[in-house]
Amino acid sequence: MRSEPVPGTTSELVAALVRWFDRLWPDPDRGAAAAVALREAFAGDDRPVDPLVCRQLETLVHRWSRHVELVHEDTEAAPDRDPPGWTREPDAAVHRRASGVAAVVRRPDGIAVLRIDGLDAAHLAAPYLDAAADLVRGAAGAVLDLRRNGGGDPATVAHLLDWVIGPVPTHISDVRYRDRTRQWWTAGRSAARALSPETPWPCSPGRAPTRPRRPWPSTCSSGAGCRWSARRPGAPPTT
Repeated sequence: MRSEPVPGTTSELVAALVRWFDRLWPDPDRGAAAAVALREAFAGDDRPVDPLVCRQLETLVHRWSRHVELVHEDTEAAPDRDPPGWTREPDAAVHRRASGVAAVVRRPDGIAVLRIDGLDAAHLAAPYLDAAADLVRGAAGAVLDLRRNGGGDPATVAHLLDWVIGPVPTHISDVRYRDRTRQWWTAGRSAARALSPETPWPCSPGRAPTRPRRPWPSTCSSGAGCRWSARRPGAPPTT
């Protein structure tokens, strides 16, 4: 019986993923469940790794987390062994694109459309979000367009939803680490600086995070969590 997977095969990739899950997955129980499913589905799989294999592995793991992405590059370059971490964009570049506030449009019918394409660090994003919110003031209705939003800083989500939800501090999300859980709340900004409760507010297109079939809370990106909370202020927090 072979004890080690053949290099370059699907089973070797699965073994590497399982080691990563054991070491880094914030929720050990969820990571262990994903690891068991991978082993059961791909045990002894000696297919060479290719884009199809990567998609199959992703599809299975996404039952426990949608934050796992496998990228296959058909090259002879050696794979990365150490996580490179996040690439920090220079502040000047963030300012040039108004920190993701791509457009604020007042339609002829008085509806304001606020398009936000990113959620940069809150200290950079807040001035642009506040300026955009001022342009929405007095609108007959407001639409938050997050279709191109890939997520980002949970603090920026809280700042944006503070404008949407208004004076009542609201628990909007939990970020789970291996040794702790961090709660995110809105600050409860004054009614004069918040979106009027009388303003019709569809969040476009806004698909709520799906609940997994396991008895765990949902996982989502910051962008998806923002859509969920903006559609349903006061709903149970996302995780």
